[in-house]
Amino acid sequence: MGVRLRMRIFVRDNLSGLNDKDVESLTDLILNAIGYSPRFFMSVSEIDKFENRFKDKFSEIFKEHKTMTRYDFFLIKKKIESESVLLKA
Repeated sequence: MGVRLRMRIFVRDNLSGLNDKDVESLTDLILNAIGYSPRFFMSVSEIDKFENRFKDKFSEIFKEHKTMTRYDFFLIKKKIESESVLLKA
């Protein structure tokens, strides 16, 4: 099972109120924010590193959220996107 799929399952298990498309979008945004790029082969230590970074970023963003409204999701998505743009600039 790849990093992206495992992190989608993690998001789905830790947040309620999101549909599959939202879970996929949120997972991809966080993975991009932590610098993840998929490869055919990754060592176990690399996989663990990205999973830990993902979970840390997820916890930082969602420490007070357990359920999401569409508006909460929109605001958080925009915040992640803006942080990602600032990091790339």
